[in-house]
Amino acid sequence: MELRIKRAPRIEAEITVPGDKSISHRAAIIAGLSNGICNLRGFLPSDDCMHTVNALRALGIQIEQPDPDVLVVHGKKRVLTPPKEEIDCGGSGTTMRLLAGLLAGQTFESRLVGNPSLTRRPMDRIIEPLRKMGADIVAEGPEQTPPLRIRGGSLRGIHYRSPIASAQVKSAILLAGLFAKGKTTVDEPFASRNHTELMFNYFLVRTAKDNNGAVSVFATDTTDVVLDINGYFTSTGNSAALAFYPLTPCRIADTRNANGPSGGPALAGGDARSFPATGVCGIPSTAKAIAVNLAVYLPSDAGDLRAYPSGGSAPMASSLNFRAGVIRSNSTFIPVGSGGQVTIQCDMASGGTNVFFDVFGYFQ
Repeated sequence: MELRIKRAPRIEAEITVPGDKSISHRAAIIAGLSNGICNLRGFLPSDDCMHTVNALRALGIQIEQPDPDVLVVHGKKRVLTPPKEEIDCGGSGTTMRLLAGLLAGQTFESRLVGNPSLTRRPMDRIIEPLRKMGADIVAEGPEQTPPLRIRGGSLRGIHYRSPIASAQVKSAILLAGLFAKGKTTVDEPFASRNHTELMFNYFLVRTAKDNNGAVSVFATDTTDVVLDINGYFTSTGNSAALAFYPLTPCRIADTRNANGPSGGPALAGGDARSFPATGVCGIPSTAKAIAVNLAVYLPSDAGDLRAYPSGGSAPMASSLNFRAGVIRSNSTFIPVGSGGQVTIQCDMASGGTNVFFDVFGYFQ
């Protein structure tokens, strides 16, 4: 048989590729540890990834799935709930290994099981470093195979030199490092996929990478402080009392996103840009001030940000000081100015920085 193929004069098509499995696992887990509601689009609803989603639900994280490739994850601020029964990882080694790191720092006992295929896969690559961090983790199968029984507890940061380059091993250790005291470092013979580190940075988790490629995560050594505002404050210049109305954290602006009135480009030194502060995120037009968490993302030089009401003058005091290459954030409140907007001014000698901020309440 002879087959003749002629070149088409023109081909036009738009292709949407499915989500990435490795990224989908990590996005769901890290969103579940966050401080608010995360909308994940492009999620891959494969059997492996759905086992991760159902495992997180078993740990008390509320996850909605309005569409197959969309998740709405309600972050639990790193506070998970003991599972009522063993957690089924199906055939997903990623689910089991990453959850082992996550559960190593919890204050309860959990048991991870899988299907016959998964129970033949050794878990010693994650058991060894997690035990060095202080985790009580036991492989109940022969030759360090699942099920895994994990008794959470107090962890300490370690510098682990992995004999192999494995994104799963690295991710398990870094997730455990979020609950450890001090710095946790993973050193690999060569670089594995960096999905976890990039996502940590996006969620404002402090990480570092040295000249040899070793990756570190820094957990807080201090006690979290929660401040409840039950009364009112007096606005400057008059005696009017303003009531505070808390909100679920909602992102008002992010210059890393090129689209929309509150998107990019990054702020350069000397730039002053206004952003809408009312009519968004449930903030009424009558709001007098907003309470925000203001952040910079990997600035190219040291500097500071000044936040003030649009139409007013920049204050002498800065709202956030930062240095080159470091993600920094600070909570502050900003009076609302003309047009229901607030202004962010960037002062730095050279280069620029991306800025984003979340509102968590307003005054009126």
